Amino acid sequence: QYVVLCGGKGGAKYGSENYLRVYCPENNMLGKIAFDEIITPETCSSIEPSDNKQWLIISRSNSLYIYELGKDGVLTKLVNTVTENESIDPEQKHARISPSGVYIATGGTDCILRLWKVKYVSNNINGVTLEKQMGPHLGQINGVVFSGASDLVFSASSDKTCRVFNVKDGKQLHCLSFTVPSIGHPLEFRACNYNAKTNCLITLATESRKESYLTFWSQKYNFDPVETVKIHDNTCFRMSISGDRVAVGSNDGYVIVFNAKQGKIIRRHKFRGTVPVTAVSFTRDELSVCATCTSSEYNFVSTASTYTQKCTGMLSLCI
Repeated sequence: QYVVLCGGKGGAKYGSENYLRVYCPENNMLGKIAFDEIITPETCSSIEPSDNKQWLIISRSNSLYIYELGKDGVLTKLVNTVTENESIDPEQKHARISPSGVYIATGGTDCILRLWKVKYVSNNINGVTLEKQMGPHLGQINGVVFSGASDLVFSASSDKTCRVFNVKDGKQLHCLSFTVPSIGHPLEFRACNYNAKTNCLITLATESRKESYLTFWSQKYNFDPVETVKIHDNTCFRMSISGDRVAVGSNDGYVIVFNAKQGKIIRRHKFRGTVPVTAVSFTRDELSVCATCTSSEYNFVSTASTYTQKCTGMLSLCI
């Protein structure tokens, strides 16, 4: 198991370096560094693994990067694709590869959902070609995800919609919105995930800095919401591989782990100070969550105890 950190202290804008780094965990702490690459002046928005853990899909500034993860933790860069359009240089906020490995979806500040066809040589990724552009949304895209069968792709946006597209023809099938009666208007979608075990889309919707909601939308029932869980003011969330647990991170420094089916909190941990949690990720055994925050603190949060370590990372992924 490796922990991938990407970020730093702001990059060239703040006179410091950003990097992409792979750690080997030892006793729930960061151990030796297996890979280290300076990426300044770029910033990293997301890190997502393929289902087989062979590749990392990384959004960095206006580019899509694909790395191969070796058994020794060393990353090999396979693809660097710059996403451009005629009027702006869009920042890519999120990218994911489909479970089938055929497509990669990206979304960002230009509000367009892009679908890239993956090219292979000798069973390894050799490049991507832009196949479809869908939307556009009316606000930036914050998260993308594929269904378990790779036939649908979802985009969560600041325009207060989460849209469902057919991968084959690019047609929009649904436009989802989430409204809380006490607030009286739709909330912004900050992230999305998909549970292939239950065929449910999971979205994170937030009302400014007030409150957040995880909503489960059933594909079986034409993406009607089947469950909603009110949680803290959250910035990020990640589902475990089994789909049984969800970890969320908040603007005021909390990491909360709860049972996805019952909505019951399993563990609540507070970082020192009031700082936004930037990323959360489960370990393979799902007994711990690794989390980073803007104070450069890195935590392993388990159901039994918490291990804290200082590092310089803004985004984390445990694989």
